[in-house]
Amino acid sequence: MKERIIGLYKSIIMRLQLILSPVISWTISAVSLINAITSVGVIAFLIYALGFPVSFDQTISLPLFLFSFYSFFCEYTFNFVKHIKSHTKRNPSKYNKKKKISPLFITLYGIIITLSVIWVLPTEWLEKYWSLFSILRHNYLMIVIVAIEALLKLSAVITHSLSSKISPSWIMVGSFMAMIIAGTGLLLLPRATVNGISFFDALFTATSAVCVTGLTTIDVATTFTTTGHIIILLLIQLGGIGIMTFTSFFGLMFAGKHISQNKMLIKDLIDPDNSVSQIFTTLRNIILITLSVELLGALFIYEAMGNYTLYGAFVAIFHSVSAFCNAGFSTLETGLFHPDFRNNYLLLNSLSWLIIFGGIGFPILFNIWQWIKVRCLLAYDTIFRRNRRIFDHNARTLTSNTVIAIIMTIILVVGGTIIFFMTEYNSVLRDDATFWGKLSTSFFLATVPRTAGFASFNMGSLTSISVVIMIIYMWIGGSPMSTAGGIKTTTFAIALLNVINTLRGRDHIEIRQRTIAKQSINRAFIIIFSSLVVVALGVVVLSIFEPKLPTQYAIFEVVSAFSTVGLSLNLTASLSIVSKITILIVMFIGRLGTITILSCFISNKGTQFYQYPTEHIPIS
Repeated sequence: MKERIIGLYKSIIMRLQLILSPVISWTISAVSLINAITSVGVIAFLIYALGFPVSFDQTISLPLFLFSFYSFFCEYTFNFVKHIKSHTKRNPSKYNKKKKISPLFITLYGIIITLSVIWVLPTEWLEKYWSLFSILRHNYLMIVIVAIEALLKLSAVITHSLSSKISPSWIMVGSFMAMIIAGTGLLLLPRATVNGISFFDALFTATSAVCVTGLTTIDVATTFTTTGHIIILLLIQLGGIGIMTFTSFFGLMFAGKHISQNKMLIKDLIDPDNSVSQIFTTLRNIILITLSVELLGALFIYEAMGNYTLYGAFVAIFHSVSAFCNAGFSTLETGLFHPDFRNNYLLLNSLSWLIIFGGIGFPILFNIWQWIKVRCLLAYDTIFRRNRRIFDHNARTLTSNTVIAIIMTIILVVGGTIIFFMTEYNSVLRDDATFWGKLSTSFFLATVPRTAGFASFNMGSLTSISVVIMIIYMWIGGSPMSTAGGIKTTTFAIALLNVINTLRGRDHIEIRQRTIAKQSINRAFIIIFSSLVVVALGVVVLSIFEPKLPTQYAIFEVVSAFSTVGLSLNLTASLSIVSKITILIVMFIGRLGTITILSCFISNKGTQFYQYPTEHIPIS
């Protein structure tokens, strides 16, 4: 009898599970969909309150935020219970060892539970003894929590909605276009500008910020308010690192990096040469290095400027982000040409090093950090005579890519400093009284053409030789997978080495006992050829619609746009509308890269497993 009752009980439980399981799944999906929709509404309300001259209290009184708050609470609870139940049912002993739930998920869930208890319970009497409760019960805290939840939710939705059928090139192009459109709309908000701007000026500024160029048709310092400067700062940050980097990082972190179905596609977007298992670590390192270097740079700039106020701190952060992302935007009315800043050598050197670190490339920074760790451990092992087998041999830590990029960066910076010191000694450097001042300005002159765009001098006073050198520097640019533009240092180095080897009768390039792949050599020449075509077309268009413009000025403007530099010989604002559109298009192509643009229209045919007989064609 007892066994029949137990069997009947188990049968009822099993039938209930079969009936309720689809209902629970549908409920979770419905709540998740509702949260995705309300997240869009939350962001829209915040943008409305940010950009229009209305009281923010009118926004926070809306029940949307409270509804969204508890709706997220329901979704977190369902997912948390489902996660624990699935893992404890499969293998209770290994629940804490495999497939842990996202730490960010647990943190937000704990915060929501805590705030819910504080808001529901009558704890007003505790506020008399502990002022923290008055802060925790404030509506603004709920706004901040809901805004974070909305951004994370949208990141997770975008990350999971990526389809392997869509080319990574199209995803990259689409993400930048979407960011430019969104930035244009934000810059058109009434609170973003002092007296309003035209649609085209907003579009041009947003494109320049997202493409981290720095060319503008208006004066950024006087046209935009602090709200507008914050919007430009966000566009620079997202454009410099890439919107998909931020989206993928927060999407994987929030949804759980173990359950993503699109990590292969994300790997192709972020770092094609890395393994799928390391993609989250790569994203995390990119975010941490970026924020750490920018914060450190902001501290130096803050000290150099000497404006120890809250606005001074914002100006320091803005210029640090702009320098690291190689954008060249400035919130100062006369830029760095102001007398208080053009001879501030601590400021110039801080910006120069931020530009160098931002243009060196994230893989190279990771590789250098790995090399430093290995060398430190080897030194520790040698000093204390510890037997560690992993360090018994001299590991090849630095890659050929790192060595080429570092050597080219040193050659360009040191060589440029010497060249500009000689060519501008009696021109731009004339105002620098000391030798150290002239050297610091020369170092700054050698750094900014490599896609940065800052100017502590009058560009119109440069000598003709310096203008030509700057065009070459702008065209070369920074290193691959960095915030810099140009054809990249490794591309130029590989092409130069290939020319030398061809003249010597060799059919391959060898660097540090390694042979450079033919695919890398072919890509280098494709990049060089396509960049010259884009620049030539841009110069032709400018020459047609700006007949009075000297050819040298046209070349300088187009190369500056293509390499996302932002330097100008004081003529961007005076160009015709067609010429400005041309500069805008060239900026977009230069930021994404010619290969990325071409990949959108030329399909990959795969590996070819046959080869026809070879025939030589006379070249010269």
